[in-house]
Order: sequence, then C-alpha cells, then structure tokens
Amino acid sequence: MNIIVNGDNMTHEGTATLSALLESLSININQVAVMIDGEVIKKQNMNSKPIAENNNIDILTMAAGG
Repeated sequence: MNIIVNGDNMTHEGTATLSALLESLSININQVAVMIDGEVIKKQNMNSKPIAENNNIDILTMAAGG
C-alpha cells in the first residue's frame, strides 16, 4: 500500500496496522507520538489501529534539549 510518512511517499507491504508499520521502520512504539491524517493516535490504540492506502502518517520522536 502507498502511504505518506513524515511527508515522504513510501510503500508498506506488511500488515496494515500502525504497530506493524512502526516495527518495519525499527521504531519503538513507546518512544513516539503518531498522527494519522491529523488525528492523534493514543498509545493504547497503536497495536490495533489500521492504516490504509494514501494515509498521511506523522511520526514524532521525543528529544531532550536545553
């Protein structure tokens, strides 16, 4: 399926769930916040949240700074 991740077009061939996408990208589900088409996805819903063709997915990582 074709999706947009952080503004970049990509093809995801795995299971059509957010957690499968994050796993395929080697992203720890506990260290990010995710929005799909502008909707913030709660951490407890990431394992079951489906993704679909042409979804716009923003993955935000936390960074310490000063």
